[in-house]
Amino acid sequence: MITLEDAMEIVSAAQRKAAALGQPMNIAVADIGGNLIAHVRMDGAWIGSVDIAINKALTARAFDISTKDLATQSQPGAQFFGIHTSNGGRAGGIPLKRGGRVVGAIGVSGGSGEQDQAVEKIQDLTCLTDILPTGYHGCINAGVTTGSTVLISGAGPVGLAAAAAAQLLGAAVSVSDFNKERLAQAASFGCETINLSQGGTISEQLDQIIGVPEVDCAVDCVGFEAKERGGAEQPAVVLNQLMSATRAAGSLGRPCSASTDHAAPPRCT
Repeated sequence: MITLEDAMEIVSAAQRKAAALGQPMNIAVADIGGNLIAHVRMDGAWIGSVDIAINKALTARAFDISTKDLATQSQPGAQFFGIHTSNGGRAGGIPLKRGGRVVGAIGVSGGSGEQDQAVEKIQDLTCLTDILPTGYHGCINAGVTTGSTVLISGAGPVGLAAAAAAQLLGAAVSVSDFNKERLAQAASFGCETINLSQGGTISEQLDQIIGVPEVDCAVDCVGFEAKERGGAEQPAVVLNQLMSATRAAGSLGRPCSASTDHAAPPRCT
């Protein structure tokens, strides 16, 4: 599943790559059903490329193959001959995968085929140079190490990256969120999960999972966009929950904080 948040992160990364290439572009992201989630036309991008970018994303999802490869396979004698008119033989549409499964697609138009493909592939670079290091930094900031028990709050892209990083550091990981699909993704690579929509305190659910109501360290991957159960914004709610669920002298990491204060992580007393 690709959420609007996921789609906007992909679009933002693609915009940065297009700016680096000096080529304004149209960028479109579709979900697993081929439905448009987000589209951006950068300043100066061709109006005529709006439909092309969207169609590239839909075509890439419809056939679960990049439009560049599809164009090759649609030539006379190839297996997809006859459908090449659906994308005009243009490169720039690539399926989006999570855990090896296609969950959507991105389409880009406005430059040459090579430029469009370069912007398309930015999703991989974004994971390696932005999301994963952010999650890893949160774990290091929280003091995660071999044998630690750690709670990751938020199972979005950064939260899942933090969970994977904590596992690499040798910790036993629990992840909390309201979103069932995100929790399922966390469970798919070995994390324990806490569904916040089921009621009860985090400490109570931790007690059921690990036998004690607190962890050695915790990582806030929600930040100042946190909301309470009713939906109202409550920036401090996650931080307060994590402090109550972390043992005395434990520490918290907060990579998603909007604050510019880079002081030492908060300690639980």
